[in-house]
Amino acid sequence: MLMAAIRRMRVRALFSNKQGYPDPPDKQFETLLSGNAQAIDRICELLEGYAQDASNTWRLIWILNLCKSITIHSISDAARRARLEDVLQRIRRSNTLPMVVRLWSSTMPDFPDPPKISTKVEELHDLDYVAQGAACYGG
Repeated sequence: MLMAAIRRMRVRALFSNKQGYPDPPDKQFETLLSGNAQAIDRICELLEGYAQDASNTWRLIWILNLCKSITIHSISDAARRARLEDVLQRIRRSNTLPMVVRLWSSTMPDFPDPPKISTKVEELHDLDYVAQGAACYGG
C-alpha cells in the first residue's frame, strides 16, 4: 500500500506541476525524507542488505523506488550523502543484480518531457516493473 500511495502522489504531482500549483505534496515528502538522517541510514542498510540476497529482489526494488523521493544533494551530512550515492552506484554497476534492479537504481528522469521517453505517463501504469524500467531508463 505504501508503494501505491507514493505512486499516486507522484502522478498527482505531475498534474499539480502542470497546473502550476505551489508546494505539491511530493516535494514536501522529498524534503522530509531527505532531511531524515535515520531514514537515510536505514535505507542505506536495506539497500546494502537486499543487494546481497537474490530472494529480496522485489524488496530492493521497492526501496529503490522510495529512493526516487530522496533529493541527494539536500542530505546535509556529507558522509551520509556519500554512502547513499555509493550504494546506488554499486547497484547500478553490478553485473550480478538483475537488469530490473539496475534500471530502478538509475536516476529518475523528469516526466513527461525527456526526449528519450516516448511513453506517456498514463501508459506506464499498465506495464510491469521491467517494462517500466526499460520505458523510463532505456534498458
